Amino acid sequence: MEYYQHTFTGSDPLPPTWAASEFEECRFTGLTLTGADFRKSRFINCRFDDCLLSKAVLSGTQLATVLFRNCEMTHLNFGDSDAFGFAIRAENCRMDHNTFLRRNLSKARFDECSLTSAHFIGCNLTDAVFSSCNLERAVFEENQLVRTDFISSFHLRMDPDVNTFKKTRVSLYQLPGLLAKYDLSVSE
Repeated sequence: MEYYQHTFTGSDPLPPTWAASEFEECRFTGLTLTGADFRKSRFINCRFDDCLLSKAVLSGTQLATVLFRNCEMTHLNFGDSDAFGFAIRAENCRMDHNTFLRRNLSKARFDECSLTSAHFIGCNLTDAVFSSCNLERAVFEENQLVRTDFISSFHLRMDPDVNTFKKTRVSLYQLPGLLAKYDLSVSE
């Protein structure tokens, strides 16, 4: 099925299947899609507002310029999605326990999101912004952190030896999380 400039709300009839469908410039509002099967679907220039997307299946799914606002989207494996054209933005979303494996997140924005226990492994986070995000227990390994902005986020903890840093922006208060492996006691 193909949908173009369609708005999906809880009161409208929903597609009979989400898998292997194409959605371009569509809007999804107030939907409960927990565990939905989006396998091999394409979302191009789409927007999700106030949706529940936890545990959705993203195998082979293309997410090209997709905005998520006020969504609960936990336990998602973005590493299973199609890498081609991958571009997402999240605002005020709960994204705990998600996996970003070898994703190009260059210029991605995460604004006021909870990313507790999220895993960023082998990602390009060049020019990405984590604005006021909770990064408690988030794992960052083998990432390109070039001009990545963590300044206003909190609970940042990562090993600089297993990530590539260049002009990465952090606050003074985040230094203990970057030096944790050295068992230093940092004070003012």
